[in-house]
Amino acid sequence: MSLTLSAIKEANKTGARTPVTVPEWGGYVLVRAMTVTEREQFEAHLSARKDDSSTGFRARLLKTCVVDEEGRQVFAGDDADAVINELDSIVTDRVINVIREVNEISNKSVDDAKKNSSPTPSEGSPSGSPAT
Repeated sequence: MSLTLSAIKEANKTGARTPVTVPEWGGYVLVRAMTVTEREQFEAHLSARKDDSSTGFRARLLKTCVVDEEGRQVFAGDDADAVINELDSIVTDRVINVIREVNEISNKSVDDAKKNSSPTPSEGSPSGSPAT
């Protein structure tokens, strides 16, 4: 059966959420997939890095993909960054691993996004050789 735009829109309203038990926080969180726009922004953030670091990688994933029962982002508001910065990295990595799985974010896809920011040989010199 061929889908229509309205059928896709209606099916997308609920958005699948994966529960992740976090006993250290006294319960569980829900993880959702990124929207197309969020994924593009995430990849743009990675490719914009001038160095080889992934600074902000975990915080960005937590803020984007951890939601409450109504689908609202849990790590939102003025103090979200401060809270995230103080979280136990081992605990958050458990949540991050589920986020990466749900969103199919592999190490290769992260590396590919970073490489997209690397200058090509044609930038700066027509031949790719150092300018003299």
